[in-house]
Formats: sequence, structure tokens, C-alpha cells
Amino acid sequence: LCLPSPLNYTEIRIESQNWESALFHTWILQILLTEMLDVPVSIETSFFEYVTNFYDEHMRVEYGWSDDERALARATRVDGDCVPFTSQMDGYLACAHYIPQSKTSARWTPEFIANKTLEPTQSCGTMGMEGWYIPLHTAQIYPELRHYSALVGEENRHKLARIFRRPITWVQYCEWVSPHNCSKPDHIASGFPEQRDWWKFHVPGNFQGHFIDTEENNCTKYPSNCTGDFIDFPCGWSSYALPTLYHLNIGLRSYGANGPPKGYWKTQIDEIWRAANATKEHVMMMFLKPDPLYTEFVGTDYAFTRVMLPEPTAECERNRRRHKSRCEEDRTFEERMGDPKGTCDEPPSVLQKIYSTSLRHITVGDHIPPALRSPAYEALTTFTLSDLQIEEMFET
Repeated sequence: LCLPSPLNYTEIRIESQNWESALFHTWILQILLTEMLDVPVSIETSFFEYVTNFYDEHMRVEYGWSDDERALARATRVDGDCVPFTSQMDGYLACAHYIPQSKTSARWTPEFIANKTLEPTQSCGTMGMEGWYIPLHTAQIYPELRHYSALVGEENRHKLARIFRRPITWVQYCEWVSPHNCSKPDHIASGFPEQRDWWKFHVPGNFQGHFIDTEENNCTKYPSNCTGDFIDFPCGWSSYALPTLYHLNIGLRSYGANGPPKGYWKTQIDEIWRAANATKEHVMMMFLKPDPLYTEFVGTDYAFTRVMLPEPTAECERNRRRHKSRCEEDRTFEERMGDPKGTCDEPPSVLQKIYSTSLRHITVGDHIPPALRSPAYEALTTFTLSDLQIEEMFET
């Protein structure tokens, strides 16, 4: 849904990203521009069939790509006219004027700013924090796991393999574990899942979740290379977990199905945390705040508890490999791991909003008479959301 403007303002395309705080930011801007300023707005997911439009009649929330620089660059090349690329599936190409919230802009935008594809980024008002987390429940039983020094080296390998077991999906539980293939309910599953729920790790009221021992964490059989399970971010998100695990010799690995890093989609990450809470299992994962799941578990025994890694430094940041190379199939293992000097914790970051230079052109360009200029540019450049405002929305 994109309502035409009675004042003939040009459509603005906002890239929604694929995490909740960015999506809330996107929806608020869509409401503000559409209902208060009469500016037509559509939401770009980088996939024609994926929908995150606030006004969608089916209330779909389908996450697409994140930080899609191709979409912004395309808008600049065509002076902001995205319609020919986005109106139908055949020939569809992602095209967007604006990203409301980016966690990794400092690592990929400078070259685009230099060639005038993008304007200089601005703070969106939100502080972002990514890192490794365990539940408070785990930290109370194993307090030493809150610091990386208790994770590194061969002396800790067997302990990690024993503590952090593999989460499995509902259909895997029925086919691998259930003695009756879920033909009747038990304390884990209400029955065999509908196809839409096959690959879910937790379904409230129907599948608690389940964690198993695997070949990878069999330290009797593989004493020198057994590993526990780590839950990593999906492709398209910034994560240095795998290089950190590798360079610090920590006996954990991610075993999801998402790309070479074997990460998990954000919805799966949320399900795995809920499954761990329901079954009182231990889990270690990459996570971020602000996020509604983080807020939901504050004050509980599964509150997110930070694992401290080596202090972040400017030298560490300079030596980290480009974050998107973690998912490029043609990269060697050594290239994906990067330089050991790039091994450190994630510092807090001021999340940025990113503009194609075409946004200014189509809203307040010199070719537009002053009386007909769109209010969208001023609205997008001045609007901010703080962490407290976002967390308050998550709580309601």
C-alpha cells in the first residue's frame, strides 16, 4: 500500500532492515509521513515478495536484507525514481532512499559518501550494543563463563561441549528423539507439527524446544576437537564471533543453516532463547540491544548476561575483515577468519541513519519550486528515537 500524495510529493522508499527496533523506527516514519505530511511511502525489503508494510491488510512482517547498499546506490543512479525497478516481480531490483537505523554504517558507507552516492550519516538517536550473552541462570551456575578467560584453550574444551548442547527443531525432535514420532503428545511436544512449524525451535503451548548431544560435542570420541554449540547471527548481519572463537581457541561453533558461518535467522535466535528458558538449558549466543526479547527477560532468571571478551581497541577495529565477507562463498577459510589482531569485543555504537543523495534531489532539489517541496527530507533528517523510547514501546 502506497497512497498517492494530494500535493504530488514523490514517493519515499524506506529500507526496513531485519530487526525489531529498526522495524519500529520504519513504521513510525511511515505513519508520520503518510498520515501527517501526505508523503507517499513504501517499504523496501530487498525482496519483491517480502512485506513489512505497516498498512498491510494481512499484517505480514517478513524480514528481508539489511544494509543493502545496492538499493541506495540504485536510487542515486536514477535520480530517486525507484518505480521502474520495484513495481513488478519481473525485473525487480531493490531501490531505497533511506535507512532509518544501521549498526554497521561506519564499516561500509565511507566509500559511498566519498563518491557522493550517500550523504554523510547522522545519529538516529539510538545506541546499539552487540555481544555474546548467556542466561543469568547459566551465569549463576557457572559464574566463570562471564569472562572469556574461562572459555579459551584445550583445558576448557570438554566443559563447553558438555554445557552447550545443540538446539533442534520440532520436526527434528519428532524424527530423531520422540519414541513414537510425536504420534501422541508428551511433555515436550503436543504432537507432530504442521508443515509451517517444522523448523521452529519453540512454539508456545505446543513445542517446548529440545537440546541434544551430537557427534560434535562427543569429547570421548573427539577429545581434541569436540565443540559445544554457539548461536551466531545470520548472513547480512555483522558478527565476528567465528573469528573470535577460532583465534582464541574457544571450543564452540555455530551449527545453523544460514550461510558459511552457519548462523541462525533472528526469529530462530529468539526461539532458541525461549526454548532454553522453557527447558532450563544453557545457551551462548550473539545478541543485540535494544531488542524486545532482551527487554522481555529483564528481571528473570533468563535475563541476558554479557560475556566479556578482550577490550575493543582502534587497532582491533582496523584489523577486522569486512563484515559481509563472512558470507561470501568464494572466500577461503583464512580470509573469513581475518587477522588475529581483529579479535576483541564489540564497542557500543551510535546507530546511524543513511540517506541516498537522491533523497534531497526528489524532495527539496533546486528544480522544485519552494512552495512544492516535500517535507519528507526535514522529517527524516530531524526524527530520532532514543533507547528508552524504543524500550518503552517493547514493554507495551
